[in-house]
Amino acid sequence: MLPDLPACACFVGGGAWPLPAVAGNLISTARKSVNAQTSCLKQRGQPYWQIQLQLDDPNLAHFLAHWAPGIPNSFRAQAWCTETVAFWHREAQVPYPGGYFSFFWPSSYVQNTKELRVWYQNEEALRTNLFLNTRGRWINGSQLDYANFQPGVNGPCPGAFQAWESYDTTAGAWTDSCYHSQVVDSVVVWRQGSMTGPINSIDVHVVEGNAGGGTFTDINGVVNVSRGKVKNDKWYRNVIQYTRLGSTVVGCGNTVKKIRGWGIDLHQDGSTYCDPGRMTTVVTPYIVAYPAPISEPDPDVQLTGTFLLFYQASGGGTPAISTNASSSQTGGTYPTTTAPWTIPAGPLGVEPAYIQVDLKADYPLPVRGVTVDWEGGFAPAQYQVWWGAQGGSIHTTTTTPTTGLTPPSGVPPMPAYTALAPDSTYTVRYLRLVFSNSVLTRQFKIAGLHFRYQLGREEDNGDVFQDATPPVDVGEGGDGGAALLRLHPGVPNPFRGSTLIRYQLGGVAEASLAISDAAGRRVRTWHGLRGAGAPGAQVLRWDGRDASGRAVPAGVYVCELSQGASAVRQKLVLLR
Repeated sequence: MLPDLPACACFVGGGAWPLPAVAGNLISTARKSVNAQTSCLKQRGQPYWQIQLQLDDPNLAHFLAHWAPGIPNSFRAQAWCTETVAFWHREAQVPYPGGYFSFFWPSSYVQNTKELRVWYQNEEALRTNLFLNTRGRWINGSQLDYANFQPGVNGPCPGAFQAWESYDTTAGAWTDSCYHSQVVDSVVVWRQGSMTGPINSIDVHVVEGNAGGGTFTDINGVVNVSRGKVKNDKWYRNVIQYTRLGSTVVGCGNTVKKIRGWGIDLHQDGSTYCDPGRMTTVVTPYIVAYPAPISEPDPDVQLTGTFLLFYQASGGGTPAISTNASSSQTGGTYPTTTAPWTIPAGPLGVEPAYIQVDLKADYPLPVRGVTVDWEGGFAPAQYQVWWGAQGGSIHTTTTTPTTGLTPPSGVPPMPAYTALAPDSTYTVRYLRLVFSNSVLTRQFKIAGLHFRYQLGREEDNGDVFQDATPPVDVGEGGDGGAALLRLHPGVPNPFRGSTLIRYQLGGVAEASLAISDAAGRRVRTWHGLRGAGAPGAQVLRWDGRDASGRAVPAGVYVCELSQGASAVRQKLVLLR
């Protein structure tokens, strides 16, 4: 038995589980999970099973732990602030019935603040440029305008997603690190002289996951492990001062953490989910000066543009679902609990049988894995996941989701996670679930298929992704293909002193690895790297010095691995 399940002695309960969600009311739903916290193992316990795996019942967590005991290894616990926001949205069915699940983002799972910010930015871009009835709006913190404040239009409102990120005040740039996610619980507006007078301050109250909740000794005897907790007792007085417009800072290594902006949930008609009943106006005689909004370039505008191109190239973002077994039923769209995919008992007349998803164009985000929700807890003993980019090699990996236990009656869909490869992401157009007839011992139903993305490290958490077995590259015709050129995130990152850079070469040709600063100047290069006779990942250590042995200044650096005409890159953040 895993030591952090609800029946174990060290388990710490808190918050409702199951969660009595209030459909359409994000804040009421979120507040019911306040006080959920970690236990036994760092970032595990109730938050892992309930929030990260989105299991609605502790009994189901028990069953899943025995039904698929490899899940904690293939989908490790992470810093779970963003997962909390995604869980609340799914439970409250805001802004879509599946939370963040939409036609271009087939997943209710979000694990990184940057991913969620990009979700809102792209919802807005699709609505603005293609006039689609999407459900999100993004507001940069630098747009906050006290002189003409409109909740949910140019500033926060109750229910808004509040995103934090590290900001380099010297370079004047966001550093793509030290993320944190919150949801605005309530807002107090201070007006001078009357209820309609000039605004001199706006206070924001939040509810959040993975906030500080004291320390504990974990099951391995490690003391003073930070206990994350779902909390809603934090205020940001005069919130504009926490954006890049203001002077208030929150520490994050040698940089500072600022409010990057707010994501606003929209109804289909474009109106906001903001609850005016959770906004309060207070009259004050005082006059306070406040900064004016500024225009801030969006460094992710190129990524936003790729979604517009994907929408057009894919014919509207609707995938083509097909199967080679005429008796399998898919309905031609992604599976849901009300319209699942059905795979009858074998034999099906084809070997193997498969269901394929064709996105019709390469998906813009890097895909790290896929989660299949099996209705009733019944899943084939083993199946394969195949995937590939447009015009690229086809890869495959095998998933063994169950122990053979028979699930109890009434079990809702159970997630089975498949990591595409250790520490890696892939460009995906095609995804195929492949079943041998020998495992189709009964009728199986798939109630959900979710892509899992990775746009950066998980929040400000220092853990390293540890996924399952690497895939087999089978090439276009099924022959063994060459290994892919891979460059993994530095460990640690951000770092002081040194960081380990893991890489894998794509063949026998010599390769080079170079470190460049933010201006593109080369500071360190390793030549003559060879992959022959060295399967798997290899490691280099960078000590934060240039080729002459001089310590380079703190900042953002780009690590580039080149071999032939191929190159892959990762960002490194050096702290001093």
